[in-house]
Amino acid sequence: METTNHKKRDGREILCTDISTSSKKKYKRQNSEYTRIFLEALSTLPEQKKDIIRKLGFGSILSFSCYSNLQVIFEWLIYQFDTNSGTLSLEDGFTFTLSCHSAQMILGFPAGPKPVVRTKTMECSDFIMNIVKTHSPTVEHLCSLLSTDLNEDSFTVVFMLLLITAFIDPNATGVPNPAYYPNLKEIGSIPNLDWCSFTLDCLLRSIKKFLFRKMQNIELESGGCKILLVISYFEFLITSEFNLGNSVPRLPLWTTHVVNSYIALDSQQGNSRGFGRLSKKHITSTPFKGSKQQMEMPPEIKDYMELKFQGIASFQDKKRLQSLVSNFFHKMVQNSIPIVRGYVDDIQLVSSSSNKQEIDPTVGNEMQFSTQTKKNATTEEIKSKWLYTNRRKKFRKNEMEQFFQNMFLFHQIEVPKDNYNTSMDFKQILHKFSKGCSIGENSDGFDLPNNYPDYESSLLHPKDMASTIISNDSSVQFSEFLEQIKEG
Repeated sequence: METTNHKKRDGREILCTDISTSSKKKYKRQNSEYTRIFLEALSTLPEQKKDIIRKLGFGSILSFSCYSNLQVIFEWLIYQFDTNSGTLSLEDGFTFTLSCHSAQMILGFPAGPKPVVRTKTMECSDFIMNIVKTHSPTVEHLCSLLSTDLNEDSFTVVFMLLLITAFIDPNATGVPNPAYYPNLKEIGSIPNLDWCSFTLDCLLRSIKKFLFRKMQNIELESGGCKILLVISYFEFLITSEFNLGNSVPRLPLWTTHVVNSYIALDSQQGNSRGFGRLSKKHITSTPFKGSKQQMEMPPEIKDYMELKFQGIASFQDKKRLQSLVSNFFHKMVQNSIPIVRGYVDDIQLVSSSSNKQEIDPTVGNEMQFSTQTKKNATTEEIKSKWLYTNRRKKFRKNEMEQFFQNMFLFHQIEVPKDNYNTSMDFKQILHKFSKGCSIGENSDGFDLPNNYPDYESSLLHPKDMASTIISNDSSVQFSEFLEQIKEG
């Protein structure tokens, strides 16, 4: 029996020796085979090496074990996929846009502030050559290196080459693209790269290439991370067979059994290549609830986080802090929805009055009425009636305190001195708050009108609050009223 395989690469074809029969046969490897080889190699690693992978931020791949054939459902999906917007639009009206955020929820990979680059250089090629000892390392060769006595940096490079070649951007040759080598030269910077956007970008490019070749009647298996698109779709399907919860990352939950079951359940009867049989959930019932995938944090925030957290050595600690900031940001955006609705209501209220008034939208998106509007008794009468004739809400003192805590956070009220007495000063602030407005203060808490401009949402985003409140019988902006409290 032969113990080695003789391989000759010609395009996508590999000439291999069948070990069991010593007979030679020619075949084309599928991308999924490289993924399987890679995942099986990871499963045999000792914990010490798995910890290196976890420290890099790719721990979710260690728990992933799906070997399903995704090609049929993947092709069904991409024919209904817009590669320009990254949006999946089905005939039944279902739409979902893939983004860096949704990719991170599925994959759990680092989504750092720096992009993954594509630049081929001789210096980086030599750097990789010194580690893997060949200019064209195959997936099989790289997997064999994983089990050797490599130092941590060399092991990291080999693992990343495999991750890119066999999972993120698999290709028919099973050989890494040298254009990705520069990303691996600085080991410490790997967790700071945006691997989620990179994975999504590779997927979109592969789909474009596949569809273009298809129009030319060229048979070619699509590359890219197929499981990313497939899971994005499966997360919306309604079935009583499985309850996968909403924990993230999602990748480890989608095993071969689960994926194969979803493929079978969603298949159209009598059409082996048709899907869409199952009903779809609303996005609020999925891990993507809140449409966060369309609420990317501004680059300024990402850059600032990178600057402030650069001294944190542990990737896991840094990721935890970044997650806290991300959750806080998305919570702010989510809580701004009622505020924007209130802004729309105010515009509608003024524009529908008997004397239509001009509204001056400012940079802060706050409502400002023209001089004529302020003097218009009819408009003020309508607004006053709208605020005071509605059922009143009740808020407890601890909720009001939380409100003012956030005021301090957003610098709407001057930060107190070191000898600040929280309990005593909050009582004074709350007293001024209730006295200055039409708010009822009693032993149970504070009463606000039911339509009092989305008080709860202002807890997280007071500065951009569009609606006005009535203080001392005059209409003032919310931020102005806080200034009155501060100065009073």
